[in-house]
Amino acid sequence: MNGRRHNPPDTTLAAKKAWRRTNKKDIRKARYKQQHGLCAYTELSLDDAELGCHLEHIAPRSYYPERTFIPHNIILSILDDVRSGALAQHEKFGGHHKSEEYADGWFISPFNRDCAMFFMYHPDGSVEASEKLEASEQIKADKTIRVLNLNADYLVERRRECLKQLSEQIDAFCIKEHIYDWKTVSPKLSRMNQGIPDDLTQLVKETLELQDRKLPEFYSAKKQLLENFGILETPN
Repeated sequence: MNGRRHNPPDTTLAAKKAWRRTNKKDIRKARYKQQHGLCAYTELSLDDAELGCHLEHIAPRSYYPERTFIPHNIILSILDDVRSGALAQHEKFGGHHKSEEYADGWFISPFNRDCAMFFMYHPDGSVEASEKLEASEQIKADKTIRVLNLNADYLVERRRECLKQLSEQIDAFCIKEHIYDWKTVSPKLSRMNQGIPDDLTQLVKETLELQDRKLPEFYSAKKQLLENFGILETPN
C-alpha cells in the first residue's frame, strides 16, 4: 500500500479499480488494532457478528481519490454491507449512513486528537454537541452527529443501557460505603474531602482499561460519566 500512497489514483474510476485490487486483510487487521476493537464512529464493538463491519474512507474515494490509500483516511466502521442493506436509511449509522456526505471544514474525524471534546453524552443514551464549544464548533459537532446518525434508536438504546449499568454500579458502591453525598455535593469538593476509595478506583480501571488489547464499548461515554461523578478529573 505504501507504493500506492506515493502514486495515488487521481480519478474516481482509478481509485475504484485500485481499491478493488487491494488485499484488504492487512488493512482491516491494522485498523482493528489501532482502534482497539471499536468502531471509530460509534464505539460499538467490531466483534459484533450480528452487525459486522466494513472498511470506510472518511473522505470518500469518489470525491477524494488521491486519499484512497492514506492511512488516516481509512477506518473500520460498524455494519457490513449485508446488514446495512436490510435497514432503512434512518436506521443506519456510522459509515453507511454518512455515505459520501463529508467536507474537511466541518467533519469531526476520529483521527482528530481532540474529537472527544466535541461531544456530550447524556444518561438517556443521546449525544449532542458539547455545551463548552464555541458556536462555530458546535455547528461542526451537530453536523457530524447528524451525518453519522449517532442518535439512531439502536445506538441510543445501547448507550442508555450501558451507562445505566455503570451508574448503578457506582450508586451501589456509594451506598455500601455510606458515601451518600457523592452526587449531592460538588464532585471536586467530594474528591478533596475524601478522595477516591480504592475499590472505586478499581471499578474505573475495569471500566476503561484495555482488556485483551480492546477497549469497552462506548468508552468515551463511560469516561464522561465517570468525570461527571467526580471520579475522574475533568479535562480543562
